[in-house]
Amino acid sequence: QGSLLMATTHYAELKVYALETPGVVNASCEFNVETLMPTYKLSVGVPGKSNAFLISAKLGIPQEIIDAARNHMSNDDKRLDSVLSQLDDLKVQLKEAQAEAEQAKYDAEHALESAEKKRDDLIKKGEEELENARRQAHDLMQQVQNEAYSLTDELRRIQKDEKTSAAQRAVRAREIARKDTESLLKQTDAKPRPVKEFVPLKEVQIGQEVIIADLGQTATVTARPDRNGMVEVRAGIMKTKVPLSNLRAPDKMEKRKPAEPRRSTRVQLDKSRKTSMELNLLGYTVDEALNEVDKFLDSGMLRGQSTLYIIHGNGTGALRTAIQKHLRTHKAVKSFRLGRYGEGESGVTVVELK
Repeated sequence: QGSLLMATTHYAELKVYALETPGVVNASCEFNVETLMPTYKLSVGVPGKSNAFLISAKLGIPQEIIDAARNHMSNDDKRLDSVLSQLDDLKVQLKEAQAEAEQAKYDAEHALESAEKKRDDLIKKGEEELENARRQAHDLMQQVQNEAYSLTDELRRIQKDEKTSAAQRAVRAREIARKDTESLLKQTDAKPRPVKEFVPLKEVQIGQEVIIADLGQTATVTARPDRNGMVEVRAGIMKTKVPLSNLRAPDKMEKRKPAEPRRSTRVQLDKSRKTSMELNLLGYTVDEALNEVDKFLDSGMLRGQSTLYIIHGNGTGALRTAIQKHLRTHKAVKSFRLGRYGEGESGVTVVELK
């Protein structure tokens, strides 16, 4: 008649009828055999098996009675019951697999979430470190700028001082600039590395190869120690002053970087000349040499010297040409010439000061 009907039954024939007939669907309620309690979970499309024998055994009915009852079942009923039992087992396995899949999905989502959180934390930390570095750089730049302004003001005051000569003002200005530069470099230097124990050199000679202990850097001595024990050395393209106590002899087993090839500069010097009268520029670049020439001339004027010797060697002649061109415009220079025999000849320029 087309009416909607819900029927409950244990008859196996009706379960088969529902499986074979369109418009009719099996359904079953799960039952917990261990607790003998329903779970109230409905499975549509799946017929349920009879648990009468299992429940009977749980309730204590003798096994021989249960076996006798099972013998009264038809073969079709037994086969259907076996199929439904296997189906129940498959349902249990499917649920377990589904639960494992859900757990794996949860773990994967949790791992992804944890990885994303770690990534976000790293990005945030990197941004904070970058911002901190920018802030430090800005502070340092501001400090350097303030120092530069102060230095400029000091230099202006020196230029306006009419009580001192132009040469003395220039010497004073360079001294202030040098000290200020050293102060700024100390502020930007990294933390000193721990220095292994070493035997410091007691004395050094010009041209001697040494090791700056706290840097582990090979250098060449360019001037003898001054009254404060500071030694002027050249390391690569940099020239600086370090304490004599911070210099050690190179280790024989220590690998040394190959020195840059230098052109032959055979210069015969007058051994009777004082060290304060000579400036050795062998190996210097033009810019470095001109800067040293200015300091050398200023120092000579302050000491009241009239004749100075600038050692530049022969080589290509570029250094000699640049130095002599510079001397032509220097206010303290009266005249200059190439060295004579015994003075170094063309490898030396002799300068007469005003």
